[in-house]
Amino acid sequence: MELSNYYNQKKVKSLGFSDRLIKELLPEPVLEKNPHHEDGHMMKLWPKSIVKAAMKDNRFLNYQRERQHRSISMKNAAGLKKFETLKQVNEALKDLVVQVYPYETLLANTKKFYVRNEKESIRFANLSPKKLNKFLLNYVRHKCTNYEKIYLNLYGKYGCIDAYIHLREEAMKAIARFYPFLEEAVCEDILKMRSKNHESMEIAHKKYLEKRMKRIHLREQFKARKKKRLEESACLEAKNIK
Repeated sequence: MELSNYYNQKKVKSLGFSDRLIKELLPEPVLEKNPHHEDGHMMKLWPKSIVKAAMKDNRFLNYQRERQHRSISMKNAAGLKKFETLKQVNEALKDLVVQVYPYETLLANTKKFYVRNEKESIRFANLSPKKLNKFLLNYVRHKCTNYEKIYLNLYGKYGCIDAYIHLREEAMKAIARFYPFLEEAVCEDILKMRSKNHESMEIAHKKYLEKRMKRIHLREQFKARKKKRLEESACLEAKNIK
């Protein structure tokens, strides 16, 4: 049997056949052992000539037109959802708040946030001005603005990564206006972000958002349990007083 004269199931589906069309337009397949995986499933094969003839059938052609129409509709819907997400971010950016501290206070707060032991304290004290500004910039973004709150609201939204890039750039520009000495660090951060692979960024930030939301959920559960214990304790004290 000459396999070059046949299409396997994977190839048939790549040509645009659905499972329903395969049943309606093609005969029962020829079953043949897979030469690459002899212990695996049998290959389903159809003669190329029969498959090509079926592709001229009106049922196949109508299905392709419907599929193309659905694809265009889905792309339009996806574009609209992305636009809505970006619109929400732009609205939130109108209320972006940047708290301004004197340099010495900002430096002390940043050190307190990042330094956990004597070894890290020595390392922090020996940072170059350029590296130190990166630490200061990260601290300002996460602790002196409401950037994080806006970012977390992107969780589960379509077009999240595009909105995130826009949000971060605008937040960085705002920080540079309030902290001019961080302008160089801001420019470097924006350029570095733009050079990253879009797909890998999307995967990384999806994981980050899931992790943060899980942590927030656990914190809320802890608060709810603590509140319940306090209420139960108050009820018991009230009963004992009576």
